[in-house]
Amino acid sequence: MIITNSLGSNYSGEDIWLSLKLLFQPWKWQSGKETKLLEHALAVKFRKLHTGGLRNIHAKLFYKGRQVISEALDIFKIGPGDEVIVQAFTCVAVVRPILESGAKPVYVDVAPKSLNPPLSAIKQKITIRTKAIILQHTLGVINPETKKIVDWCKSHKIFIIQDLAHALGSRGLKKVRPCKVGPCEVVVLSFSQDKVIDGVSGGALITAITNETTNHLNNWSNSGWETAHLLLYPAVTKLIRETYNFGIGKVVHFIAKNTGFLHSPIEAGCNPTRLPNAMAVLALKQFYQLEDISNHRQQIALLYDKLLTSKLKIISKENILAGVNLRYPIWVNGRNELEEKLKRYGYFLVDHWYDAPVAPDWVNSEEVNYHTGSCPNAEALSKHIFNLPTHVNISNEKAIQLAKFINQQA
Repeated sequence: MIITNSLGSNYSGEDIWLSLKLLFQPWKWQSGKETKLLEHALAVKFRKLHTGGLRNIHAKLFYKGRQVISEALDIFKIGPGDEVIVQAFTCVAVVRPILESGAKPVYVDVAPKSLNPPLSAIKQKITIRTKAIILQHTLGVINPETKKIVDWCKSHKIFIIQDLAHALGSRGLKKVRPCKVGPCEVVVLSFSQDKVIDGVSGGALITAITNETTNHLNNWSNSGWETAHLLLYPAVTKLIRETYNFGIGKVVHFIAKNTGFLHSPIEAGCNPTRLPNAMAVLALKQFYQLEDISNHRQQIALLYDKLLTSKLKIISKENILAGVNLRYPIWVNGRNELEEKLKRYGYFLVDHWYDAPVAPDWVNSEEVNYHTGSCPNAEALSKHIFNLPTHVNISNEKAIQLAKFINQQA
């Protein structure tokens, strides 16, 4: 079995069995009780852990996380002439909703060898047209200046979109309480492939802003064919990983990519649609196991922190304990050479998050309003970051073996 960062790596045998069982229960695909159960569970979590028990918090599910950002921008009435602060070293899926709203994305640089921007850098980008900031917690590493950023934005009447797509379950959020959802703040989540909670697709909006937002979403729907396609994803990716070294997986992978089965999730649109109930079933099952999932990721990340040489490290032990450790990022020279060497040992760690200031690297910078050279720290990071797996299918033994090999190559 090969080890990857993605390609269905988040699924246990139970997840795969559940997806296959759902494949033969089409009456559960579009609607069912799990959608409401997941919305309720998310609302309760944010009421208890992040909002001091406020009762007017709701959660609403969407087909994609970028659709949640689009809805958040609409709630704040952001459009042409407005500016939205977003960090460089991000994904085009975060930026496209801004562009489609007619607003202008304004990029702020991260700190040197860091995943997050400091408040000082954000302040330099503020203009009279700044309407909102998307505060992204990349790879589940909580921005250590979150509370300062949130307090400053609220004092200057700047809307806050807390992007927890990588960070659901992060312990550090309990301390800084950034998600005190109110009139100027919303939270966006993602349950798409390779996230902490992986329902193959999905996202959620956490808000305390009127029930009008939740009411009009009930009319949206998705096709049954697309739902069946998503339900097959866990099993097909499992087959690829299990049989790759025997040649079968390579053939299946080639066919799946070239027939569009393994299509890029980056290509999905931003127009909001309702999450199929079948995806809510998968996400809800993992949500109930969130503590165990987070503990495993933390355990693997702490092993890397203990074993890897200091020159490779980007994040601290404090970051690990506060975050959710979606990946364990390191700084390497000669990334391509390291990838090729690792392949010989069954590690196919070639999916970079992120390989450009606005990733993927094939994104046209001009089209997303990014100017090369404007965020040098993010540009350097995108060339040197190498992410190590922390998912449920990486064992302590594999993590130790991987860390020792990387130390030898560093």
